[in-house]
Amino acid sequence: MTGDGFEQFLIEGADEVGKFVSAFVDDGQESHSMILMHDTTPEGTELAIGFENKYGNRHHEDGPQRWQFTNDYVSSVARQPVELIKYIVTNDRNYQEVLTADYTMINPFINQVYRSNVNGLPSFSIDVYKDFETYEAYDGLQVYKPGKNYARVTQWDDRFKAELVEFINDDGSKNSYNRVLAHGGFIAPNHSGILTIPSFLNRYPSTETNRARAGWMYKFFLDVDIEKSAPRTTDPVALDDTNNPTMNNKNCNVCHQRMDPVAGAFKMYDNDGRYNIWGNDVRPWKYKDAPNSGYQHGDTWFRDMRTPVFEGTYASTGLDTLPWLGRAIANDSRFGKGTVSFWWLPVMGNEPVIAPQDMNDTTYNNQLALFNEQDRVMNEIGSDFMRNGYNAKDMFVAMAMTHFFRSVSVSDNTAIAANTSVGGRRLLSVDELEAKIEATTGMDFMRWTASAAHMRRTNTVLTSNDRFRIAAGGTDTRNVETRGTKETAVISNTIHYATNLIMCGAVIKDFDTNGAMFCGIDRNTTDPTKLKNKIVELYDRFLGEKLTTTSLDVVDTYDMLVLTAKERRDNNKTWATLDVECVWEEDRGWEKYDGNDPKGMIYAWTDVISFLLTDYKFIHE
Repeated sequence: MTGDGFEQFLIEGADEVGKFVSAFVDDGQESHSMILMHDTTPEGTELAIGFENKYGNRHHEDGPQRWQFTNDYVSSVARQPVELIKYIVTNDRNYQEVLTADYTMINPFINQVYRSNVNGLPSFSIDVYKDFETYEAYDGLQVYKPGKNYARVTQWDDRFKAELVEFINDDGSKNSYNRVLAHGGFIAPNHSGILTIPSFLNRYPSTETNRARAGWMYKFFLDVDIEKSAPRTTDPVALDDTNNPTMNNKNCNVCHQRMDPVAGAFKMYDNDGRYNIWGNDVRPWKYKDAPNSGYQHGDTWFRDMRTPVFEGTYASTGLDTLPWLGRAIANDSRFGKGTVSFWWLPVMGNEPVIAPQDMNDTTYNNQLALFNEQDRVMNEIGSDFMRNGYNAKDMFVAMAMTHFFRSVSVSDNTAIAANTSVGGRRLLSVDELEAKIEATTGMDFMRWTASAAHMRRTNTVLTSNDRFRIAAGGTDTRNVETRGTKETAVISNTIHYATNLIMCGAVIKDFDTNGAMFCGIDRNTTDPTKLKNKIVELYDRFLGEKLTTTSLDVVDTYDMLVLTAKERRDNNKTWATLDVECVWEEDRGWEKYDGNDPKGMIYAWTDVISFLLTDYKFIHE
């Protein structure tokens, strides 16, 4: 489990479940970039002012714009959770570090903002944005290494001084920054894996009570859905209760007695994920000013909520209790199964099934049998995962060896085996499908440069959110949060369209360069035996089917091939492309390769490749 493909699987799989990166970046809210680039992080402010001084008001054709600089910062911060997971897994580190690591992930941009002084990172300066050629050639923001944040200062100090720096845009609007002139010293917040990473905290905002974040802790890492653990009451009397119901009403505290103590561990972070530096007086003013709150100066948590606790164990003393919470969750007996559940969708291609609720459903017994079997497998893998050193690669292997991954029957339990989500073919994700098309045809989709810090440095036809990703069954983790698991008309049509974009050029290129698809024959080959043998090879290459020259599918495909070629010759069509515009998914491909097709065979083979690329067995595995 090495290489770019595996690393991309880790990044995209973690993001698909956790929704850390895409939703954070694609919101387009500049307030995100200001989480760390404001007057409590002087280095970030200086970078922003530096960009404004050099390039802030230039025309869009002259070089990268302010939004690209801002987006690079947002993307750099947004990727920290998935880069941490990638670093831990690829280096065979203990997976508990996802919650306990006393470091975060640093790229060259963040290295300056955080004052991390991480060695071995590519250099970075504002001059990266001097022109488009320099910007598009710079890949430094793709490199992350472990490091720490030493960058924070506090305004609540007599030594703190700042000045307002304003820049006037062409439209008359202003960009304003508070430049720090003096402060009482830099502060290094404690790290606790992804729990203290701003993009994680901002992606799961909460109120000052942090209850929502506590719920996600249970869901992501322990496979416990607190909201589904007990039915919501519809009793009007209970709903009208105003006597601190989360503490005193049994209809409410059935959930809150687990959720609220964990919420207290986030007390040093506000709704937007900003670290509250100021001493031990961290409660919001609306609580402190409330006449009946019971607030006393120096309180570190709400007096009308439960004390920070995890499953009966009280938090360590002091203000920063997230490292304590991270260790407590990582050492919980449910952490193993929770990790398996987190990775179930990326590995298996479908969400874990949940326990059926309606006993009157005719399929209740089948659903229950499936749930029980899945629960057994998850617990077994999770226990081995914890017992053997929390190695995620070993866990992935164990998951792939189960009957939920492989296309085999599940013992003799017909109730389980009958369920199509066990060991059956699944619809490939958008990223998997694009990679498979490129690998089998030997030709890449056309790429265009994304922002320097984006998860994918280049965008392509299927994997880019702004083109076909959603229509092809993918997600953007914000507006569309769940991937398609069944082929629909929209998904099918999108895949057909994507296939049309690549098959024409791919076939011409392959014949002209003696590529992998058609090696052994050329554009003039018409010998029936050679053609049928090549069709057998292509069925194996694209669909994994082991056929012979006498197989019905091979015979039918051969008939289609020779009929199409004859039609092209009969109509004096001697160019290999479609009659409509042929879109080359390789830059200026029509100038690089010979599309002459005197016998119509290249065009005919294009039909065969199109047929195979859109076959059920190609887009499902």
